[in-house]
Amino acid sequence: MRPKISVIIPVYKVEKYIQRCVDSILNQTLQDLEVILIDDGSPDLCGEICDAYRQQDHRVTVVHKKNSGVSAARNIGLNIASGEYIGFVDADDIVSNCMFEMLYTQAIRLNADICMCSYKKIKTIEEAETLDGYINNIDVIPMNQKDTIEAIMDFERPIQTAVWNKIYKSNVIKNIRFNEKKKTAEDLEYLIQAIVESNSIIYIPYKFYGYFIGREEAATSFNHDLNWYLEQNDNITEVMNIVKDSYRDLANLAISYRCINGELSIINYLVVSDQYNDQIENLIRKDLKNNIYSVFKSGIHIVKKIQILIYIITPKLYRLVLKRKLC
Repeated sequence: MRPKISVIIPVYKVEKYIQRCVDSILNQTLQDLEVILIDDGSPDLCGEICDAYRQQDHRVTVVHKKNSGVSAARNIGLNIASGEYIGFVDADDIVSNCMFEMLYTQAIRLNADICMCSYKKIKTIEEAETLDGYINNIDVIPMNQKDTIEAIMDFERPIQTAVWNKIYKSNVIKNIRFNEKKKTAEDLEYLIQAIVESNSIIYIPYKFYGYFIGREEAATSFNHDLNWYLEQNDNITEVMNIVKDSYRDLANLAISYRCINGELSIINYLVVSDQYNDQIENLIRKDLKNNIYSVFKSGIHIVKKIQILIYIITPKLYRLVLKRKLC
C-alpha cells in the first residue's frame, strides 16, 4: 500500500537530537507514514541510531551516504519516496503528534497541492509540549500562488521560507530537486519552484512544528564568512528573478526582499564582524539607492524601509545603531 506521507529527514551530527525527532514522527496520530532517514556521512552515532529505528519499525528506510550536504540528502529522499504527499523535517526539530494528520486531512479535503502550518521556536523539550494539538474545527486559509509567495516575502513571516512544516503532493514536485551546488537559500529556491507548480495551496495557522533554537552546532546569524553572504545574495537574486518573471506585480516586493535578505545581510555581517570593504559597500549602497523607489512602493514593513534609508544616507549611523542594538 502506498503511504499517505513520506517524511524525509537528512541526518548529520545530530546524535543528541535525532531520537526525539524520529519518535515525534513515528508516534503520529497518522500512522500511515514512510520515514526516510538519510545518514549524510555523520561522524557520530547517528548512523547506528538510524539503523536501530529501521530494525524496530518497518516504516523506516535508512540510506547511508558520503557527506555531501543537506540538498543532496533531501534529493536522495525524493528519489525513493513513495508517499502520496512528501514532507521534510530537520533532524534536530520536533513535530506535534497530530501535525501530519492535520495537514493530510485538510490537503485531501481541499485537494491541495501544498498544505502548510505555522511553527514555534522552542529551546527545550518541555516547550515542545506546548505545540498545538488535535483540533476538531480547524481553520484553513486557501491561498493562490501569488498570495503564498507574497506571504513568504513578508518580513513578518506568517509562512516560513523553509521547506519543513509543509507537505507537498508528490506528483506536483516529482521533477523538482534541490540545487546541490548551493549552500544558501536552497530552501527558498525549492519552495518557490514548488509553489509555481501548484494549483491549490492552503495554510493552517496552528503551530504544529517545533523549531529548536540554541543548538550549539547549529548555524547562527553571523557565524559564516563574507563569501557565504555574497553567495547568499547571488542565490536570493536568482530566486527573486524567478518571482519577478512569474508575477510582475510582485516585482517591487521581490526587489525589496533581495535588498534586505541579500545586500543588507552582507552589510550587517561586515558591521558585526568589525570589517570594512569599501568596494562591496559602495556597490551595495549604489544598488540600494537605485532601488529605493521599489523598496518604498513595496509592502514590506516600515522598519525595514527605514533601515535601508538610513544606510543610504549615513552608513556610519547605520553601523552605530546596529552595534548598539546587538550589545
